[in-house]
Amino acid sequence: MLLGHEHAEGWRSRLWLYDNFADPSVLKSGQYAWHTRFAQGRIERRWAGGTTLALQAMAGTTAMGPRRQLVVDNGYRAMSLHLDRAAGTWRWGVRLEWFDVSDRDATADDPNAESGRAAVLHLTRPLGAWESVFEASRVDSSREARTLLDRARRRIDGSVSIALRRDF
Repeated sequence: MLLGHEHAEGWRSRLWLYDNFADPSVLKSGQYAWHTRFAQGRIERRWAGGTTLALQAMAGTTAMGPRRQLVVDNGYRAMSLHLDRAAGTWRWGVRLEWFDVSDRDATADDPNAESGRAAVLHLTRPLGAWESVFEASRVDSSREARTLLDRARRRIDGSVSIALRRDF
C-alpha cells in the first residue's frame, strides 16, 4: 500500500506499507517461506533550482521456519539522508545511510545481527534514451557472523561503478 501527499512549496511525503502474508512454516522443495513486513517513509523538499533533499526510513521484520521455533527471526531498520543537485545536464548527489539488523531467534550458530553506515556519491547524465551513471560508495559494517569464518567482525568496503541505464 502506498500513501502519498504533495505539500505546499515543494514538500512531498510518501508512506509504503508491505506484507507478503507468507506463512514461514510452509516448506516446499526444502525451502521455508519467508514472512516479510515493513513500513517505509520518505519526506523530501524540492527547490526550483534543481536541488532535492530527502530523508527516508524503513523498519520491518522477516522470519522463516517452523512455528515452534523460527530458524530466522530478524528485525531491521534503515535510514538515509540524500542530497541531489542538477548542474547543467549532469546531476550529482550524496547519500548517507545507517542500517541495523537485530537477530531475535534462538539459532545460536547462525548470528544475523549487523549494523553499519554508508556514504555514496553519484553522478548521472542523460544520453538520449539512456543515462550514464557513475557511483562511488563506502560501507562500514559490523557483523558477528564474520567471526565464524575467522574474519574480523568489522569490515570497510568500497566500490566504484560506471553504468549505462535505460528505463523501460
